[in-house]
Amino acid sequence: MTNLSAKETEDSGDYANLTCLYGYDADVGVWRKVTVDANGKIKIDPEITDAIWDETLEDHTTAGSAGKKLADIPTTAMRGTDNALLAANYAERGTDNAYLATDGASLPSKADIGDLPWDEATSNHVNSGSFGKKISDINTQTTNLYHYNDDIRHSTYPLKANGVTVSPNATTWSWGAWTEVIPTNQISRIFYITSVISSCGCTQERSIQLGKGTAGNEYGFSEVDIIERGYEQSATRINPAVRVTQNTRISVRVAANNATDIICKLSYFYIK
Repeated sequence: MTNLSAKETEDSGDYANLTCLYGYDADVGVWRKVTVDANGKIKIDPEITDAIWDETLEDHTTAGSAGKKLADIPTTAMRGTDNALLAANYAERGTDNAYLATDGASLPSKADIGDLPWDEATSNHVNSGSFGKKISDINTQTTNLYHYNDDIRHSTYPLKANGVTVSPNATTWSWGAWTEVIPTNQISRIFYITSVISSCGCTQERSIQLGKGTAGNEYGFSEVDIIERGYEQSATRINPAVRVTQNTRISVRVAANNATDIICKLSYFYIK
């Protein structure tokens, strides 16, 4: 519809006082009535609205126009413009639906896919903070502890030397002073204390506490009870063995039912 012009009225331009407005449709040579609502808003004839939606998109080629944007949607946004590439992709996919269905049936099962992460080599994962790196870094000594007994070495400290004299407190069942048994930097790898070897050469019931820390700053971390009858050397096991970081200083202190001194050594093992 073209050449739509306003018909002269008594109050031209003041749409608020109009009840209707007429426009001339030159395409068909008729005057069309345009209604006005109570607020002076012009109501478009439904035929005009229909004409907008029925407009052929190919007629609109001006860059930046709404018609051009709508006309471009099917070729650029949905399928692309490289028809040769589309044809190649179609050919690669194939048209034999029966073959495609068969090929799809041979895809890995859920169980196979689930196996893949556990079969992955841990050496391939080096990113700090990742689960692969965490698993890769697990201390292999833990495995060696249970599976490679030929790599385990047992020893005693002090070895080929007199034991350390430790004095109980003069007050029955009160802890005596800390006494160093393994000095700092004497065992240069992680070790595990397995037992306390002690003797007082008398009948005595005692508790022995192991401690870490520098001289004057010791703190206890494991205890054992020992009952000695006569002149017996007692080796009391610590189960499970206590893991100690390499080069750690170890002290002991004693609480007993009498104040007789004891001779003490510590038995331990380490992974070669």
